[in-house]
Amino acid sequence: MNVQYTNAKRYRGTSPAAISHHYDKRIDFYKLWIGDSLLYSAGIYVDPISKKDVVSSDEEAQQRKVDLHLNAIGAGPGFRLLDIGCGWGETLKRAQTEYGIDSAVGLTLSEVQRDYVNELAIPRTSIRLESYEDFKPEKKFDGIVNIEAFEHFAKLGLTVEQKHTVYREYFSRCKEFLKPAGRLSMQFCVWGDIERDKTLNVFPQEIFPECDLPYVDEVLETSRHAFDVDYLELGASDYIKTLQSWRKRLNSRMNMIVALSDIDTFKMYDHFLRNAIVGFKRNRLKLCRIVLRAKK
Repeated sequence: MNVQYTNAKRYRGTSPAAISHHYDKRIDFYKLWIGDSLLYSAGIYVDPISKKDVVSSDEEAQQRKVDLHLNAIGAGPGFRLLDIGCGWGETLKRAQTEYGIDSAVGLTLSEVQRDYVNELAIPRTSIRLESYEDFKPEKKFDGIVNIEAFEHFAKLGLTVEQKHTVYREYFSRCKEFLKPAGRLSMQFCVWGDIERDKTLNVFPQEIFPECDLPYVDEVLETSRHAFDVDYLELGASDYIKTLQSWRKRLNSRMNMIVALSDIDTFKMYDHFLRNAIVGFKRNRLKLCRIVLRAKK
């Protein structure tokens, strides 16, 4: 299918082609190891303060994650939601079915995700094959969620100054999308205890081509002109548990996954998950959750 992307310039973040490389695989492939909800991000297993387990299942951990972000922005009746990097639509669906929001827009650069979410026929929800860089909403939103899409917004190879410009402009655009004092709830991976010149050896470009991660101080610095911080959480436990669950499921269903793809694909994803677990355990990677409130 030949899709014309809005304003098909050279994206400063991950290109549509690179997004397609990763996300436009068969839906069944992902369901076999990340689950039927297709929530491809860390769940919430551990209380950030007590460090005690708070859930009894992977499904509960993922639902708890979605609820944290929707509650953080105040989703409810009369609410207008923007989901930047909406994935396969589970957050949008829950926002409608459990929170009764008024309307929502989801942005993705994946054709498969766009088509899948459209088939869900979520009421009062539209999906756009579009980058936040080009998005021009008809009216402002009450809140925004961005769950593990931020990693795609600064392309590998940018200088530090170029990355900071991209992040600063992203936060400026989010503020423009929001009503006064509207909230932006985000979850993403950041670099931990690792020097910038060593990061290329950690992040799997064969899985996520063109992606780079921020350091948490870069996020705080580039967002402060547009937002105040309401909440910040930095840790590793939730992602370690999520990755371990995904890898266990991947290996238990190896034959089915190989039948849908091939043995090399199975080995590549098993290697990716194993190395990611090590990265979080060794503090090279961290999971960041942050809730920001637009400055007046």
